[in-house]
Amino acid sequence: MTLTLRRSRWLVGLCSALLVVTASGQGGPPPQPVSVRPVVNAQLAPVTWVPGTVVARADSRLGAEVSGRLVSLAEVGTSVAKGEVIARSDTGALKLELQRQQAAVDRLQAQLHYRQQQVGRFQALAERNAAAGDQLDSAQAEQAMTAADLAQAKAQLAEVRYRIERSELRAPFAGLVVEQLAQPGEFLAPGTPVLRLVDVHQREISARAPLAAFRHLSEGQTLPVRQGDRTIELKVSRRIEVGDPISRSAELRLSLADEDWVVGSAVEVSVPESAGSEGLAVHRDALLLRAGQRYVYRIGDDGKAERVDVEVGLAVGDQVQISGPLQAGDLVVVR
Repeated sequence: MTLTLRRSRWLVGLCSALLVVTASGQGGPPPQPVSVRPVVNAQLAPVTWVPGTVVARADSRLGAEVSGRLVSLAEVGTSVAKGEVIARSDTGALKLELQRQQAAVDRLQAQLHYRQQQVGRFQALAERNAAAGDQLDSAQAEQAMTAADLAQAKAQLAEVRYRIERSELRAPFAGLVVEQLAQPGEFLAPGTPVLRLVDVHQREISARAPLAAFRHLSEGQTLPVRQGDRTIELKVSRRIEVGDPISRSAELRLSLADEDWVVGSAVEVSVPESAGSEGLAVHRDALLLRAGQRYVYRIGDDGKAERVDVEVGLAVGDQVQISGPLQAGDLVVVR
């Protein structure tokens, strides 16, 4: 079982220094430079490594918004900016429809103008008792119906203009065209997939943790993530608190900012199996094992190294829990 470390909050990082250990006795060998690290308070917990994947935060299959014959689309591998045109459909039929609707609007505007004048004449005659009231009522009704027809025609005209505008498919975000899902010449119905667009700059890690371990995770917590022989620490950005009833696992996302890992890359994420226990810990290279004895060399106030026997506990990554006459901040020799 692989283990990892969750350090206490006050510990910012391990320091290292070079000290000179004075050889004991007269005529001993010359002082030797050694590397030292402090004893720390650390909370260690057994962990399990779970598979993860580098994913894009925005990965969309973009479809046609209006029907029409596809004229052009961006090539695979093209980087596009937000709002840039990435596909176009033929608008010949729509432009003819636009002309028809514009003509209908012009005709109804002329009719409405005539109806308004007619109502005005009947109102003037009615004031002189020269026209019947039903004639005025009829003229006003025809005016109202013409106005309604005009409003409908204007709406249809706006719809055609909207469809012409939407015949150009624009990128909803900056990204990389990674797949063509249609080809020029194909007739597209609304919703037909055209392109796959991926934001390769906004990436994160997706992994599924066993439900038993998931409850020990929190947003903002740092977890080791490895790819091959490289291991980095990333923060948990989201916990999706819905478990899968088959795998008994739940998804977590980790922020990935400056790494050059390609979308789709396989990684492993170290998740704690329990809350762990807090205690003193040293770097594993500080621990010496000889003939069943376990000890470290502590640097005293006089700069000399002294042997300190310890009991060894949980090992997590490069840290090992110990118990013995040591305290946090003591410097121990690291091989």
